[in-house]
Amino acid sequence: MSKSVIGASLLLVVAAAAPALAQGVSEATGDVFDREGNPVPGAVVTIYAKSNMDTPFAGKTNKKGRYFISGLFTGKEGELWILEFEAAGWIPVEVHIVSRTVNRVLIDELTTKLRPGKKPPEIIIRPLGKATVDWTVAPEDEYESELLATPEAGGVVAAGEGGGAQPAQPAKDAWAEALTLAAADSFEQALEFFAKAIEDEPDDAERPETYAKVLFRLKQLDEAEVAARRAIELDPTRIDSQMILFSVYESRGELEQARGVLEAAGEASPRNTRILERLAYVSRELGDTDAAIAAYTEVTTINPDNAAAWAALGSEYADAGNLEQSELAYQKVVEIDPERAHQTYFNIGAVILKRSNRTPADKQRAIEAFRKALTIKPDYARAAMELSFALLGSGDKDGARSALEDCLRANPDAPEAPQMKGLLKNF
Repeated sequence: MSKSVIGASLLLVVAAAAPALAQGVSEATGDVFDREGNPVPGAVVTIYAKSNMDTPFAGKTNKKGRYFISGLFTGKEGELWILEFEAAGWIPVEVHIVSRTVNRVLIDELTTKLRPGKKPPEIIIRPLGKATVDWTVAPEDEYESELLATPEAGGVVAAGEGGGAQPAQPAKDAWAEALTLAAADSFEQALEFFAKAIEDEPDDAERPETYAKVLFRLKQLDEAEVAARRAIELDPTRIDSQMILFSVYESRGELEQARGVLEAAGEASPRNTRILERLAYVSRELGDTDAAIAAYTEVTTINPDNAAAWAALGSEYADAGNLEQSELAYQKVVEIDPERAHQTYFNIGAVILKRSNRTPADKQRAIEAFRKALTIKPDYARAAMELSFALLGSGDKDGARSALEDCLRANPDAPEAPQMKGLLKNF
């Protein structure tokens, strides 16, 4: 086959693959530890897209108790995902979830206590985003014994020897009951208790603030806005109340109002990185790249070891066309977070290849970046494909073929496997 025919065929394959690549993949990672902090190897975490339950994505913990799931999104999935946990002899008792966008902006963070038969909460994972899901587990037999011995957890309370009637139970404290139900994710049942608790203590800002959080989780945005504003009126310094109000506006797409809330919160807490990260996100969504860069720069100044902020800053610089600063930011990520260096090296290579005036030396640096990503993670299909394209563009057809073949051997079931096999047919 002539070089011109090969080139034309590859262009057709790349064009056909473009929609899937544009959609992007996401990942989930996390740790599984027992209640004493010891890692639990061999646990399996499975994630299903709620809109595509036929395609499971699973990861198994290593000896350090860590798992990694990549390749999420095949073009069929939405943003809501369902979690499953399985480990012989163990039962999950708590799950902590953090979900971020591709620019490392926090979407959601929650900790949920789990009981037998209770499913973990659904989580949000966006295209190219990342979720961290950490599990705390207990020995199954030990935990079941604890449940039987604990009335609050559903255990049996023995009657007196005489078999007489049990003493009358005291009236439930509305605030305590609301918090208990909310902690158990029984949000609907908690609403009436929150309303009563606020009525009991109308000047306590914590009560409408917590109520607003529950209403937001239930997507009752108008009611959440009212409760958050009430909490802010009672105590303007409560940042969580401002964050809920921001989330309400952001969920509605009212980004200018959302930015206004963040700016007000920033005046009350000027070095709060949580506010600055969200301000960067909103600025980006509004097309204000300079403001996004300024916000992320401030985050890295306050916390120089914040790898997520450096990665976001690298992405913002790349979008602004300042590829030199972007590469420097990504190199900082590698220094701070070597465990995720494969992703960062991939980003460095992608940034270099975006340059319109790239030199042969730049292309070689991009190739080396992709190779480093694959050295760290040999089954990283996206890096293998980009390396193959870069090598092909440099005239190294054998190297391009080897990059794809090596990755397919390491990860034959990768979502990108059909694309890679299609490319190989044209060599």
